[in-house]
Amino acid sequence: MSAPQADFIRVSYPQPHALRARQILAAHPDIRTLTGHTPSTALFVVALVALQLALAVAARQMPWWALLLGAYAIGATIDHGLWVLIHDCTHNLVFEGPAANRLLAVVANVPFVLPAAISFRKYHLLHHRHLGEPDLDADVPGPLEVKLIGRTAPR
Repeated sequence: MSAPQADFIRVSYPQPHALRARQILAAHPDIRTLTGHTPSTALFVVALVALQLALAVAARQMPWWALLLGAYAIGATIDHGLWVLIHDCTHNLVFEGPAANRLLAVVANVPFVLPAAISFRKYHLLHHRHLGEPDLDADVPGPLEVKLIGRTAPR
């Protein structure tokens, strides 16, 4: 039995997503009616940011164990929702113009303390434009990750 390959699976064919999307739209043009901008999404951003900030103020007198439980069960769920909304802003799905989507992403980023929404936008759009290209797709593991992790399961 040969030793397992330390690298990831590589393919030589072009990524199929754009072609597949064109085929689906050609076969089902009515799908276009399900897409477009949804400005009401901004209300979810404002509501979740306000809720997260209100919970932070309310939690200031809680015992440490309640803080941990609340952060895990409630805060992390809200944070996940905000990241989904930042993702929607990244693809300009909320408003028509990119400037308004960027601003809304920054608002959604407020509870995270550290700024990340704008850099996420940059690297996520690069990921879509250069899917699977090691030097431009941030989701492709780098050489150090390949060397340290390879195709092994976490231990």
